[in-house]
Amino acid sequence: MRSLAEHELPKNIERYLAALSRLYAQDGHRALQEIVVNAQTRVREGWSYDNLNGGTYGHALYLVIPEPMFLAAAKKRDEIQKQICRDLNELHNFQNEFIVEVFLEMDVPEDRDWRQESGLLVSTAAVVAPDSVSRIWGDKGFRLFLSHKSEVKKETAELKEKLGRFGVSAFVAHEDIKPSRAWQTEIENAPTA
Repeated sequence: MRSLAEHELPKNIERYLAALSRLYAQDGHRALQEIVVNAQTRVREGWSYDNLNGGTYGHALYLVIPEPMFLAAAKKRDEIQKQICRDLNELHNFQNEFIVEVFLEMDVPEDRDWRQESGLLVSTAAVVAPDSVSRIWGDKGFRLFLSHKSEVKKETAELKEKLGRFGVSAFVAHEDIKPSRAWQTEIENAPTA
């Protein structure tokens, strides 16, 4: 059995993909050429083995293509994979080696938020009624949520008053929540309003 280091086809796959690209251009198969040209490739050597003729090795070729290209080809993927596989095997002359399978894979950048991009994601942010916003913050100014310990309650109230002179609308729980209102709800509404 031959070692993986002795396989010639995987080492020369880029040369044959370049030739295949030119062949597709010559024959007017632009969609196939775009796949071959834009693909990031990897080969899994020795995907299959047959004892015939002293050993025949089949390699798997993975073509990782940009998402829009993959989606355009998705419905004909099996057909495209078989076509590229046949065409590559017709181009090379390596004895006892061939491409047994071609797999198209989608390249998706990992930093994308596909759920958000869909435009269908339901926001889990709290919805605050406009009258609550006006009650909590007033009608104008920069909004500032002042959190404090009870020991500095008086100083925080004074800070709120002084900031108001500069157009800053500050929320201080002990002053801005009416006794009849639920404290927890009002505190949760203030930062999101």
